[in-house]
Amino acid sequence: MNFTDIIHLTWQDINDDKILFQRQKTMKSNTDISVRINDTMREVLDRWANKQKNEKDFVFPFLVGINSLEKRKAEVHQVVKVTNHCMNQIGAKLGIKEKLNTYVARHSSATRLLRSNAPLAMIKEKLGHKKFSTTESYLGSFEKEVEDKYLDKL
Repeated sequence: MNFTDIIHLTWQDINDDKILFQRQKTMKSNTDISVRINDTMREVLDRWANKQKNEKDFVFPFLVGINSLEKRKAEVHQVVKVTNHCMNQIGAKLGIKEKLNTYVARHSSATRLLRSNAPLAMIKEKLGHKKFSTTESYLGSFEKEVEDKYLDKL
């Protein structure tokens, strides 16, 4: 999930063991995406989610009380900016030289699925893409490093 989708989650999107949502970016397509809640996700929900669990309430507190679409968009942008900053601080402490951000995290998750031999159709579905070509181009930029590694052996 990207951060915009996470921030817009409401309690009606969460059942016992899964999240069922529509991407904010492609909401008009009316395509549901299902994500199984694993132990790590459960810990995040237990620690950071709003305790009030009415169906229409946001799961996370960022957009509570913000009704204007313009202000919501600005708040999402700010949350992503702060998150990216924190990710880079953590990365620096871990000795990671590459820039880290939520965009890279989403790509990395998809790439890990691909490298674990997950079917492209499943990756496409989990990313919320309509076309395989979108998923392939999404993964392609990260596969270049793997390609270079193999070509270096020639």
